[in-house]
Amino acid sequence: MTGRPPLVHKSRSGLSGVLSSGGTGVVSLIAGIVLLPIILNTIGAAPYGVWLVLFAGASYLNYSDLGVGTAIVHFGSRARAGGERRGMSDLLSAAMTWNTAAFLVIVPGFIALAALYLDWHSDQASLSATESACLLGLSAATTLSLLLKPFASALIGSGMLPTERANQAVGVGLRFVGTLVACLGGFGVVGVAMAEAAALIVPLLVAVVQVFRRRIARLAFRRGIVSDIRFMLGYSTKSFAVSLVGTLILQSGTVMAGAALGPAQATYFNAAFRIYSSIRQLLGWVVDPFRSLLSRLNVGSRDKADQVVQALSFLCLTMVGVGCGVLLLSAHEVTVLWLGSDVPTREVALCMQILVGGLMLNAIHLALIPAGDAAGRPGVFFPAQLLWLVLYVGGGVALATTFGIVGLAIALTAPLAVVEPLYLIIARRSLGLDLAYWARFALLPAALVVAAGAMLVASASVGASLADVAINGWGAGGLFLSGCVASAFITRRKAPWAAIRASLRAEL
Repeated sequence: MTGRPPLVHKSRSGLSGVLSSGGTGVVSLIAGIVLLPIILNTIGAAPYGVWLVLFAGASYLNYSDLGVGTAIVHFGSRARAGGERRGMSDLLSAAMTWNTAAFLVIVPGFIALAALYLDWHSDQASLSATESACLLGLSAATTLSLLLKPFASALIGSGMLPTERANQAVGVGLRFVGTLVACLGGFGVVGVAMAEAAALIVPLLVAVVQVFRRRIARLAFRRGIVSDIRFMLGYSTKSFAVSLVGTLILQSGTVMAGAALGPAQATYFNAAFRIYSSIRQLLGWVVDPFRSLLSRLNVGSRDKADQVVQALSFLCLTMVGVGCGVLLLSAHEVTVLWLGSDVPTREVALCMQILVGGLMLNAIHLALIPAGDAAGRPGVFFPAQLLWLVLYVGGGVALATTFGIVGLAIALTAPLAVVEPLYLIIARRSLGLDLAYWARFALLPAALVVAAGAMLVASASVGASLADVAINGWGAGGLFLSGCVASAFITRRKAPWAAIRASLRAEL
């Protein structure tokens, strides 16, 4: 084990991790929702659409590290539980060596492709040569995150996820303030791109400073580093495959819309998808704090790890069912209030409804992927992820030309009817998931909560139709939420809240 001993710091509880992650996720979600109509009204859909495509393309490069960040979190957490001989300095040094090599190989190709895309679409988006050059430079600058990501992973692997999420909150604040200044100060799409690039890079720079100041690790490029890289890649490449395909799924819609339908349609699809991805990100930030806990529990108590996974599944299913149910009912009103009437609100609202409806199915597997990583089975869900990507891209290409952004939403959602059962089959065979117990412990309590809200809306709708009165989306969404809250309170003793509380009290 190399490096100085770390300064003493106490690993916080799961509750601290969830509050910091969830809080940052909520703030990020709100910021994205508030900023988009301002960007559309001041910058325009086409120029911002060009930047979105470039930014999405740059985000792909983050996965050229082959997932070594996940290996840092996993093995760093195991080391704290006494289950791994390599220290954080070994892990971080190996990751930095690998990421630097990947950066030098991959980034020049991205710059060439980004320049080609700008050459094709700059006139359509009314971008000047200077603006195009600035967007190219800023998109290239965001690829620095590939070099710096291991430091954020080192914080999480050391039990300091709340600190890392606080850094992310700083990024959200930079993005919010910077975007407002860019839009209201007349700095155009370049100013918006600067704000979003800074929001990505600054939190990682802060993580670098924190890792060294707290003596969590130091860089030591010693002779055995190649062996450490092989060791980490032996774990991370399997997890990487799942993460990469997941990112391709999340980003492909914007890229396909930008390529097939034009920059403006990329922005409109991104508007609907922003709600979907924000909710997904919020769920991810609720689940992610338990990655290190699950890795530690799998060292000595597999049964306790399984209980945490079941509780997380219930939490994800309930949160998605309630939140997406409200959005399904009020999507049109939300879109008009949010973006105004100058955008194709009907298409954006329908796209949003299809996406969040699919997310209700998608929540089935969200807790299972970190469970597989923590159990030493990274990449076990790769076949399901790959099938989803293939069906999505194939369907998206076919449907986008006919149905526009709505076709892309259908292409993303429809395969879930096949893919989600496959996730459960893989979890049963590879992770030993008891499907009957999972259904009773996680699925049924969540379904009862959502069903109560749906029944209240249906009853009110029947009564309103008999009285020749219409219930708008806001009213239906409010009734649904009220029914869910009431059902959650009534069934609280049958739901696994005790297991969730126990998980929240556990040390990360």
